[in-house]
Amino acid sequence: MALVGVRASYHRILNQIELKLPAKLRPFYNHPAGKDVIIIRLTST
Repeated sequence: MALVGVRASYHRILNQIELKLPAKLRPFYNHPAGKDVIIIRLTST
């Protein structure tokens, strides 16, 4: 049950990030590997 809330929060955060991106960068972010790579790099620094 708790995972559903975490999953919803995760997707809400990703949607907020996408809205803040310039239009030119959105195709890179929406690439199948884009979000995973960006999140991994943000958390590993």
